[in-house]
Amino acid sequence: MKNNLEMKLLHLYIKKVMPRRTTFRKEEYASSDEEWNPEKILRSLSLEDFLKCEDTRQILINEHYDNFEKNIKPRLEHLYEKYNFLYRNEKLLGKDWENISSNCFANLIYNYINVKYDLEVFYQCPALAIELLESKS
Repeated sequence: MKNNLEMKLLHLYIKKVMPRRTTFRKEEYASSDEEWNPEKILRSLSLEDFLKCEDTRQILINEHYDNFEKNIKPRLEHLYEKYNFLYRNEKLLGKDWENISSNCFANLIYNYINVKYDLEVFYQCPALAIELLESKS
């Protein structure tokens, strides 16, 4: 998959930088001499632009969920186990003596947290936003 993204980025780069077969006026030719920088283009876009593109939106959501699973989910599961052990109340957490539902508790909390999007992943690897770059060019 990485090679496929790199090939798409290379193809887009070639389309942008390589001269066309038609003749250029001097000002057009001067602007085509500038180096094409996908990171600069991506930094100029807003979060809404990233969310409108299906691929980049899915990457942002997956990245947010991965961060949740690495950082917050273990803490929530520990919190559930702690309160279940301390209170052992059938009305509060039911009869979950083995803390089986700690994963369900963490996923319930995930549904109600604010999504924090990190666009840095696209700045570091512009090939991930190839469809967005093609639509903006």
